[in-house]
Amino acid sequence: MSLALYCRECALNFESLPEKEKHNEEVHYGFAQPYPEISEKEFELMSSWNTHKLVHHCPVCFRHFRVINHLIEHLATSHPIRCLNNPLAQTSKEVVENYWKLLDHVLPGERANSMRLWKADTVSKKCPYCPTYNPALRLTYNHIRCYHHRRGNNIPLPAYEKYLRWKDHVENLYPGQLKKVSNSMKFNASNILFLQMDEEFIYGHGILDQPQEEDFDAIFLESFPF
Repeated sequence: MSLALYCRECALNFESLPEKEKHNEEVHYGFAQPYPEISEKEFELMSSWNTHKLVHHCPVCFRHFRVINHLIEHLATSHPIRCLNNPLAQTSKEVVENYWKLLDHVLPGERANSMRLWKADTVSKKCPYCPTYNPALRLTYNHIRCYHHRRGNNIPLPAYEKYLRWKDHVENLYPGQLKKVSNSMKFNASNILFLQMDEEFIYGHGILDQPQEEDFDAIFLESFPF
């Protein structure tokens, strides 16, 4: 078995290159597969890997992930399941389902926990005011300061309460991280958008009552296609 004759999107091995090329044209519309993250030699040894090693590798590109929820995020965003309305999504449903079965067998309960962590991490990177999503918490915080917390902006109280819930969520998920991000910002002439502090918003809106606890997923996950 070689990488050149193996369709990683479908987990199929072919006897010749023309057979694989025909499969690629008929099933994948000629789209090239993502470059594999392992060498030919490592690929040949995969059959001897133990299940704990296998479960930490992406089933499509074979990239290694130390943390399972990072692998789940990668699988969902980089290798979406094949569907008619998205020609760029080429991964077979069976490939993903087989990985879930392996994960559930090797690490029972890890799938649900990792999905929850991934969703929570995704929420921390989504702006609480608008649909903007950033790949890093720092960028999301910068976005909030740039586009929503500019001096003179009039933020409705219900929207600001969403920001406070987002802030509490991030603090619970990553204690102290927001403070580090804030402290790392440079206050200079080209970055005047970060001069407005949270206290000014609180005083500007009057005394804010502590927002009531609501269902976290219902508030924040509605914008994500899980």
